[in-house]
Amino acid sequence: MESKVEAQVIGMRTEAAADRVRGRLECMTGVDLVETCIRTGQVNVYGHDLERDDVYDALREIGCETLIRD
Repeated sequence: MESKVEAQVIGMRTEAAADRVRGRLECMTGVDLVETCIRTGQVNVYGHDLERDDVYDALREIGCETLIRD
């Protein structure tokens, strides 16, 4: 099943930071596309059977602070 997970990353203000985020998330199983916006910190992850907690855990592994959305 196709799914989308959204995250708001605090402090992702450079293209290098966005590249690091994309690189970490793209290697996750089931991820088809990762979109990032350095202006807003928005990260959208598209793929198959994605779990929100897995995406947030991957972001924490590389030191990203996120705003939690319920």
